[in-house]
Amino acid sequence: RVYTIERHKPLLKQAEARFQTLDLHNITTLWGDGLKGWPEQAPFERIMVTAAGHDVPQLLADQLAVGGKMLVPVGHHGDQMIVEVVRTEQGFETDHLLDVRFVPLVEGAAR
Repeated sequence: RVYTIERHKPLLKQAEARFQTLDLHNITTLWGDGLKGWPEQAPFERIMVTAAGHDVPQLLADQLAVGGKMLVPVGHHGDQMIVEVVRTEQGFETDHLLDVRFVPLVEGAAR
């Protein structure tokens, strides 16, 4: 069964209400495929990915501003590490920070 945005509107509304209760007013919400990022809101100064893919998601890296940073877990189950990606004028620099274990990053919207 596929969960559409209509089905998830109540969950999104609950999250937005929670942000208001916590006096967090600089958050904009979107329901969708996290691997695609949010090109309409780019460029971003910071991106934090909370699930591990096999490689650094290029679509997300491309949405970084020059000087922007992304932390992303990369690797297969049991052999993962946090990678810091920094966008420079010339491209991207990466640095492997530490070993971790995250759930897998799955393409597509939640089902």
